[in-house]
Amino acid sequence: MPVPGMKEWLGKQRLDASTRPVLWLRWMAIALAGTVAVLTSASSWPLLLAAGYNAMVDLWQRFSPRLRSPALWLVPDLLVFGRFAYETGDPLGPGYLLFVASAAWAVVADSSLQGWLIGLGLGLGYDVAILLAIRAFPDAASLGGWLALTLGLSLVGALSAAFGRLLRAEQQRVLQQGKVAEELRALEQLKSDFLSTVSHEFRTPLTAIKVSVGLLADKLGGSDGEQQRLMSTILRNVDRLNQMVGGVLEMARLQSGKVILQKRSVDVCQVVREIAVSLQPLMDEKDQLFTLRLPERPVFLMADANRLEQILSNLLSNAQRYTPRGGEIAVEVRELGNWVRIYVSDTGPGIPYNELPHIFDRFFRGQVGRKAGPGTGLGLSIARSLARLHGGDVGVSTKPGEGCVFFVTLPKGEAAGEIPGGG
Repeated sequence: MPVPGMKEWLGKQRLDASTRPVLWLRWMAIALAGTVAVLTSASSWPLLLAAGYNAMVDLWQRFSPRLRSPALWLVPDLLVFGRFAYETGDPLGPGYLLFVASAAWAVVADSSLQGWLIGLGLGLGYDVAILLAIRAFPDAASLGGWLALTLGLSLVGALSAAFGRLLRAEQQRVLQQGKVAEELRALEQLKSDFLSTVSHEFRTPLTAIKVSVGLLADKLGGSDGEQQRLMSTILRNVDRLNQMVGGVLEMARLQSGKVILQKRSVDVCQVVREIAVSLQPLMDEKDQLFTLRLPERPVFLMADANRLEQILSNLLSNAQRYTPRGGEIAVEVRELGNWVRIYVSDTGPGIPYNELPHIFDRFFRGQVGRKAGPGTGLGLSIARSLARLHGGDVGVSTKPGEGCVFFVTLPKGEAAGEIPGGG
């Protein structure tokens, strides 16, 4: 097994978000202090001492996360950076930059007071180092400047502590949101798996019931009307259960990403005509006028023909269910550049404005839907999911009491840009 190189080994070590900016600040301060020292022809060995010390702190804290307490490193900082300040002997010299950077250790302090005390302690240490270097005490005229330097460091400490608390709070918030998002994803996956499993398991007994009832109806033959009515009721409700189970299973597969489109070049107009033929008997039962407004020439797009038929069937079945006897239903196909838009309009009761934001939600059935009879509340949701899987979408416009218009917008190719707006 090969031994990893030093670079790879060091690359695996990471500082936490609270410590990293402090060390970067100190490295920048050392670079700036070095520039000042070169320009002023000051001694360079204190700078080398400070750089070596900071490198040791950097490595130590990478491999020993427990050694990040500001109190632990306060005394070494005072000694090393104080020596640097002593060697320079200038209150506004490069040593002050290192003390400012060292005061940023207060970013890991627990409170602003603790950060202020850290900065104040460093400031007093800096004062002592400079006074020893110049071997004099400040007179009354310069005492204000010395006090300003000390308070400046204490202010840096307090601000660093406040910044550190905000940083830790933000880290905690992000971590908490990440945990919540992960838990929600796990719950959503669990729900999808449950719905998929239950729906699949329901289909077998429902199929057995339907077959058995059908055989029983054949054996009864010309029995009395009451028995035939009961058999018809059973078969009709089994079909409804099969439809509901199929909708739940389809939605679970869409949510889990298990639906894979088999795209090919499809003539939208031909698909619309085939659906119209299959649904015409249902509309004839309610004396509904069904109109097709299709272009004279074929309109092709890359789509899964079965899924496209499912989208349009859901929308047309929805229109047929809610349109009253003698009403009108129309389908229109238009080309919009690189897009194709299919309109399904009806003269039903329309959708109340307060329900519009929810009509594509799973299992949602508004006031009008509940009055229209039984249903799963999944048809529109499945239609929109399938349209978005194709790179398009489903929208709606309505006027309560005057019907509504659903429109499916699909790209002709794989990438058609932004979906056209409007309805």
